[in-house]
Amino acid sequence: MQQNLQQFKIVDKAFKIKQASKYYLTVKFTETALNYCVYDPSKRRFVALANYENLDSYQYDNLIVNDELLTQFYGKLRIIVPSQEYTLIPNEYFDLKSVNDYASLHFRNRSNKVFVNDVPSLNAKQIFTLDERLQRTVTHFFEGALIYFEGTPLLEGLINQSSHTEKQLLYIHVVKGAIQLVVFSNGKLQFYNRFEYKTDDEFIYFPLFVCKQLDLNPKDLHVFMLGAIRPGDVAYNLIHQHFRKVHFGELSTRLGFSAAMTQIPQHRFYSLLNIELCA
Repeated sequence: MQQNLQQFKIVDKAFKIKQASKYYLTVKFTETALNYCVYDPSKRRFVALANYENLDSYQYDNLIVNDELLTQFYGKLRIIVPSQEYTLIPNEYFDLKSVNDYASLHFRNRSNKVFVNDVPSLNAKQIFTLDERLQRTVTHFFEGALIYFEGTPLLEGLINQSSHTEKQLLYIHVVKGAIQLVVFSNGKLQFYNRFEYKTDDEFIYFPLFVCKQLDLNPKDLHVFMLGAIRPGDVAYNLIHQHFRKVHFGELSTRLGFSAAMTQIPQHRFYSLLNIELCA
C-alpha cells in the first residue's frame, strides 16, 4: 500500500464526532510514538486508526491538543503503555491488598505508580508501573482512563489464536527500541518477556538467546513478526537470516474493521487493536 505508516489518520465515513460518547477510544504510547483507534461497539468494528512516530521523548502534548479525535468525550477510554517493570501473578496467589508488597519485591523504582490488569486467558494478574512523565500526560488529557500494560492485549490476542496448535511458535513484537518475545509450545504459553535494545546486534541477540535458553531450534520454530516491522527493514532481514519459517502475524477473526482500515497490514498495530479482546 502507498500509505505512510509512520504518520496517518484513517476515519470511516460513518464515524460521527458529535456522537463520540457512543464509541470507545484506545490510545497506545511508546516513548517516541502515539497511535490510537476508535471502536464502534454497536457495529462491532473499528472506525478510526491513527499513528504518529518519531516524536521527541515523552513529548505528546501538542499532538494531542491538535488532534480533534483525541479531545472528545468517549463512552470508554483506554490507554496502553510500555513499562520496564512488570510481573504476572496467578489469581490463586494474588491479593489486591498486597499490591505494594509485590511491587517492592519485583520493582526497583518505588516512586512510579503501580497498576494491575486482569489477564483472563492466563487466569492471572499483570502488575506494572507507569513512567512518571507518561503518567502526567495520561492524568492531564485522559483522566479516568483504564491503563493497560502493552503486554496485556498482546498476550490476550496471541493466546486466543495460539491455544489450538501443537506447533512451537515464536512471536516477535517490535517497537522502536524494544521487542516483546512470546513462545508457545503445544498450545500453551511457555515464555514472555520484553527487552530493550539499541543496536541491530542486540535486537537479534534476544530471540536467539531465548531459543538457546528454552532449547528451541530456530530452524524448526514458526516465527511471526508483529508491530513496527516490514520487508526490507534491517530487523526483518536479520530475522530471516536466523529463522527459516517466518511470517507476518494476523489479527483475530473476532475483530471487525471499516473498509478503509483493511489497507493496513494486520500485524502492524496488533497490540493496539487487540484491546477489544481484553474488554
